[in-house]
Amino acid sequence: MSLADLINLAIAVFTAAAAIAAWVSTTASLKATEKANETSEESRKIVHEQTQALMLAALVAALLSAVAEDHDRCVSRTRIRLGQACFDQHS
Repeated sequence: MSLADLINLAIAVFTAAAAIAAWVSTTASLKATEKANETSEESRKIVHEQTQALMLAALVAALLSAVAEDHDRCVSRTRIRLGQACFDQHS
């Protein structure tokens, strides 16, 4: 084997080693990307669930506020009617 053949063999070995390293790196990158996508999807689901919970809480608060407001109006009307009835009785 000549010196040129040895040099070409060394170049081929190093090229093969670089190709293997690139393949390992690509595989690791793909796995990391898949994991990041899974994590991102999980985060998106959690955010969606939290948003749904906040929307439900806001809806419940609005309904309770409306019920309380309606209750206050009914109580005020009742007091006015009772007041008028008492006033009418004393007149």
